[in-house]
Amino acid sequence: MDADDLVLFDAIIASGGVSAAARRLNLPKTTISRRLNRLEAALGISLFDRTGRKLRLTRAGETLRAPAMAAGIALSEARALALAERGTPQGVLRIVSPFLFGRLILSPYLGRFLAANPEATAIVRFDNAPLDPLRENVDVAIRIAEPTEPYLISSKLAEAELRLFAPASLAPQIGRAEDLAAVPLIQVANQPSHEVLLRLTGHGVTHEVRVRVRCTVNDPEAACAMAAGGAGFAVLPTFLAESFVKNGELVPVLPEITAGNVAIFALLPPGRNAIPVVASFLKGLRRELLDQRFGKLPIP
Repeated sequence: MDADDLVLFDAIIASGGVSAAARRLNLPKTTISRRLNRLEAALGISLFDRTGRKLRLTRAGETLRAPAMAAGIALSEARALALAERGTPQGVLRIVSPFLFGRLILSPYLGRFLAANPEATAIVRFDNAPLDPLRENVDVAIRIAEPTEPYLISSKLAEAELRLFAPASLAPQIGRAEDLAAVPLIQVANQPSHEVLLRLTGHGVTHEVRVRVRCTVNDPEAACAMAAGGAGFAVLPTFLAESFVKNGELVPVLPEITAGNVAIFALLPPGRNAIPVVASFLKGLRRELLDQRFGKLPIP
């Protein structure tokens, strides 16, 4: 039995099927199917029920789910131990990041990082879904949300305030927190909703305002663009709205009020933090976030 086939089996489970796993792993579908058949032949059991339109785990497949994930963790640690012997940042750095964070912050920083470390190369993927770096076989996954996977190494990179931004056409309508109830919201979320209860804090006072959702989108850059077009206001991390504010497309409203904080995490498979190129990359990225990207926006 090939341990990599066990890891592939785990990827099929996480993806929901062979075709989805092929897209996630950038492998031909035929390769995924062949390796799954090889694993089932080696074990002498069927892992999936193929009678329906979708793959469903058999009872034997269910029992193998936990060992498959354990195999992925063990392989990740073994590979990391081997790469950790390199004294200088070198080798391939695999990263997955949300789109807007990747374009505004990661890309320029990574360009400088690669220029300073000529023996390092990088493979970068942008995806707004909360991807698992172990199952995606990447070294670092950037996530702007609290991680929940206990088997991953979580490193908090920075924290940013969430503030309110509106187009110039709507900004004059928002003079106090209660005014937000009459202005539609462009919500950044994965799940849609008709309304949202905003909890806002300013000068030691907490306001709760129920607002109507005009549009739900999972990409904060799209939310910035929709708000800039006049569709409504948005609750955004200050560093992501910065370019829109500088261009005059968005205006900070109620600048004395915050809507909470958002934390930026780096998630790593077990052992990857010991690899020199990964450790050096994360150290520089944390410095980049703290030193350059989290200053206050100019308030007109």
